[in-house]
Amino acid sequence: MKIYTILLLLCFQISFATDPVKIELPEKARVEGTYSFTVEENKSMHLIIAKDRGNKQYIVKPVLVFPDRSIQYFEMIELELLPRIMAHHTYQEKIIITGHNYKEKELVIIELNTKDGSHQTRMVRNQKSPDFVLSSKNESYLVKRPGSSKRLFVQRIRNSEDEEQIQIDIPKTKRSRFKHIYDLWGTEINQNEYVSKGSVIENKVYVDGNNLIFTERTTVASSVDCMIVKLDDEPALIFKNQRGSGIYKPKDFNSYYLDGMMFTVASNKEDLVFSTYKMEMQQELARISLKNDLSQKYDNIPEFLKWLAKGKISPTLTVNPTTDGNYLVDINLVDNREYFYRYYDFCPMWMTNDFFWQQHNQHVQDVINNLPPPPRFKPSLEMYENMDALYTNGKEFETLQFVVDKNGNLLKEGSMETIEAFVDKDKFIDQFEDDKKKLHLSYSFTDTTMSYIYQDKKSKDVFVSFQSILE
Repeated sequence: MKIYTILLLLCFQISFATDPVKIELPEKARVEGTYSFTVEENKSMHLIIAKDRGNKQYIVKPVLVFPDRSIQYFEMIELELLPRIMAHHTYQEKIIITGHNYKEKELVIIELNTKDGSHQTRMVRNQKSPDFVLSSKNESYLVKRPGSSKRLFVQRIRNSEDEEQIQIDIPKTKRSRFKHIYDLWGTEINQNEYVSKGSVIENKVYVDGNNLIFTERTTVASSVDCMIVKLDDEPALIFKNQRGSGIYKPKDFNSYYLDGMMFTVASNKEDLVFSTYKMEMQQELARISLKNDLSQKYDNIPEFLKWLAKGKISPTLTVNPTTDGNYLVDINLVDNREYFYRYYDFCPMWMTNDFFWQQHNQHVQDVINNLPPPPRFKPSLEMYENMDALYTNGKEFETLQFVVDKNGNLLKEGSMETIEAFVDKDKFIDQFEDDKKKLHLSYSFTDTTMSYIYQDKKSKDVFVSFQSILE
């Protein structure tokens, strides 16, 4: 039995930052990588992952950056084996990080207490790698299915002491349909942030309150099947289907789920149609035509549809809540051969970060054994090379953006300010593309600031630095 020890190497403290801020590590620590993510209330968490060259243990050093750029330091964590970090969320005053070690089949739950800088680490043994991983703001979900399709298991994690496994027994009459949708390995969608470019993959997985939502484009081109996994007091599976797109034989089709609503976009060489459905009623509420309803806003529609008709170009669709209770719709054109949606956008430097190669290789092993979804990588910048022909009033025509009300009706004067702020992350991270002096770089974005952590190639010291993202 392995023994996991907690090493208190630095007492809890908060310091006010200059830029950059040097993060102290033990003398024998060799940095393996970093991991960064955004926390509620405009805070950023950075993890330094290192290996002690003396005792060969892994060290995890967490630091929390506040909006005023002050930094909170936490206790260090020492582990024998390094887990693959899968999910994170907040629970009251605690930050919960969930990882999994494939070799030992162990789930690792790390709980960081922002009140005093302490932490707790819990190991859950005999845990296979999950098929799907999702997080709401206050919970994380690990979804697994045993060899058969008779039952489904969902591990719901709130904190290190509140973790439960929910079993859903699948009626015989629903097993075939369940297996079909589950085996499509839909893309998990992170709705805890502004979703700009969504997934080009038509099958998706969402969190909606106490429910998990699996969606599938069926063999009928304009139809969406929806499997609802209810996780309340009486766990169950519910299936819904929504038909109709307003386009005859659409060349492209995509969908997006939010707040019990199903939104779809369908297109051919003649038009693009955005539709809104209430899933509970399985009824279309509204339909918006690019040619008929948006022609005054976009005057280069023929060129847009011409590009969209190309086989390599597909539309992505996202819908984000606005501050005044409506929805902001984003329809983007992407190269379907190059583009991948990323659930967590914490590190663009996959190819130069040894730690993430280790994480990725472990995930590949999970794929081989459990057939989970493919990993999500940073989209290639080359995908934009041929997009410069799409212009409206001299600007690059890359996004259709408009506001609808709760029933999907077009609003000509609706506010475009969203609850979760949009950040053009590529605009800021591109500056690091050719920077060879910063190793193990990862970053986090709040509404006002990009904070990033890295190891200086020459000095081997680790720093946290800041950059304003306000215009």
